[in-house]
Formats: sequence, C-alpha cells, structure tokens
Amino acid sequence: MQEQEFKILVDRYLNDALSPQELEEFFSLVLSGDYDSLLSESFLKGLQHNRDLRAGIPHDVSDTIIRNIMSSENFAKNTIMRSVPVKRFTRYLVAASIILIVISSYFVKTLILGDSNLLPNGIAKSAYQYKDNPTKNPIKVVLEDGSQVTIQPFAKLYYSVSQSHKREVFLEGNAFFDVTKNKEAPFFVYSGAIVTKVLGTSFNITNSLNGNTEVLVKSGRVQVYENTNKGKSVQNSSQPVILQPNHKVIFHAENKTLELTLAEKPELVKKTNGYTSLDSSKIEFVYVRARLKDVLKELETHYGIEIIVPNEDLYNCYFTGDITEQDLYTKLKMICLTTNTNYEINGTKILITGSGLHVK
Repeated sequence: MQEQEFKILVDRYLNDALSPQELEEFFSLVLSGDYDSLLSESFLKGLQHNRDLRAGIPHDVSDTIIRNIMSSENFAKNTIMRSVPVKRFTRYLVAASIILIVISSYFVKTLILGDSNLLPNGIAKSAYQYKDNPTKNPIKVVLEDGSQVTIQPFAKLYYSVSQSHKREVFLEGNAFFDVTKNKEAPFFVYSGAIVTKVLGTSFNITNSLNGNTEVLVKSGRVQVYENTNKGKSVQNSSQPVILQPNHKVIFHAENKTLELTLAEKPELVKKTNGYTSLDSSKIEFVYVRARLKDVLKELETHYGIEIIVPNEDLYNCYFTGDITEQDLYTKLKMICLTTNTNYEINGTKILITGSGLHVK
C-alpha cells in the first residue's frame, strides 16, 4: 500500500468512517509496524488541532506535551497500538490512550528526567540554579544581579550562580527578561537554537511548537545569533542581528534562518542618554493640514522605527485627523487612505509608496 492510501485510511479512521473490512485492514497495517512514523504524525496533528482531545489541558502544556511526544521514536509501535488487543479498540479508546500516554510521557520527562535536557553537555549543574513554573500563571524570578525573569507557565530556567564576569541563563519555553545593566558582565540567554546577548535591556523570548523561536525587544539593544555549537555555553560563529525596541527576530528552525521584522503591535518609545525604552506618557497625534513629512517624522521619533519614502514628492501631501488612540499600523492605514498612499513592512523599516493626493 502507498503512503498516501494509508494516510487516507488514518483520516477516515479518525472521522469514524471506516467500514468493518477497512477497519480490519487498517489495524493489520498498523500492527505491521511499517507505518509507525506516518501514524504517530497523523495522531499528533489531530491532537494538536482537536479541541476535545485538548480539553482541560492548558495551551502551553499541550504544546509542550506534543513537542515532547513528537521527539520520541517508534511512538505508535511501542506504545499505543501494541498495548491493547486490536478488537477492543474504538475511536474513543484510542483517543483516551493517546492522551494518557502523552500526559504520562510529559510528566515522566518533567518530573523524573526533569531539567536534564536544558544544560548542554559539559556544563556543571552545580554552577547553576534551576527554576520551573508548573502553575497556570507567570512567576517572577529575581537573579543575583537584580535582573528579573518572568517565567510563563510550564517554562524552565537555569541561571548561573556566579555572575561576576558573565551572566548566563538557559530557557525552555517562554519568558520575559528585564536585565540589569552591567557592561562588564554581558547577559546570555540560550533558548532553542539561538543565543540572545544583551548588556541591559528588556525583551520577550517565545518558543513555538514548530521549533521556531522569537525575540521581541522592549528596551535597549540585543544581539541574536544561531547557537551553532550547543555543546558549549558560548557560541558566536554565526552572523548576529541587532534588535532595538519594537524589533523582532524569528529563527526558523526548518531552514535555520533569522528573519528580522517589526513587532505585531509596536509601542511608544523614548530615548534617554542614548538608551531607548518604552514611553508611558500620553502623546497626542492630532494634525490639521500637516505635511506628510512632518507626520511621518513624528511617528518615526515616537516609535523608533525608520519610515522610508522613495518618492519625496509624497512629503508634500497633507493629512488632517486625530490618530492618538490608534496603534501604529492603524495610524498608517488612516494616513495612507487620506493621502492615496500605501505602506508595507520591509524588515525593520516601513516603506511608503503611491501616487499621493494634494501634491504640489
């Protein structure tokens, strides 16, 4: 049987659409062991997207569960399908078995194996402290240097005990970092396949189910690069990218590339003594027949994002309106509609194009 035909049987099985003859054929193929990888992939995809099977399991936990199971070998062969007689299987028993085995695997790895996979080989555990978050709410950890890490549910963190020359943490899951400035002791975060290096800043790190990792900067500047040698704690052999507030980098695990882009919802920032941080003050964006050049310049200043206008004639367009309450991208949409222009995100910059209205 071809793989595609087997996938069709799996889909029909999960939808309770197999005839008795097809059901017997399906289980015979399963017990042959020839389709283990396809079977586990199909079940796990169903678990990932099926609300009933995930009911009662927090989103972050279920993502971690699925990620752990997907990394195990011979999932179907060694667990579900060979553990129960074929004739006793029903769709719901299989679903319950999957959940039971998935949850068991998760807690075995979490409670028994614990954090053993977080630290690379050759790194002594005695030099680090460990903290995990088994709750449904974020928890805050204050490091020796005063830096604060907000660990999201079911995330894990190792952080170095001695931080006099180099501050290091190893993260699994998601966390927000508010790092105390110390030029003499750079701060390194090892998470998934990337390293984030900072001197003093705040930023989010998010690890997704597909293996991608995102870093979003709130204040200061950070360097992000691929962790090309995971057997050691310090690597910088790949070309780093530099992030500033409202910048985001995505490491795509599939092709091992770093994509530099903007935050989904940029926030207001301010620069003080060369350090850029979030601006909580109330800033009004109210314009009466204001030149587009002046409007865009003000947006650049308050969001810290470069806005490029290749056709400088567009600078002579005029905009009237109160866009104080809108987020940046809605502000830009309103401006573009009024001036017959368009905007697009190009890396960490915004490009304004179009024919324009009211051009002198």
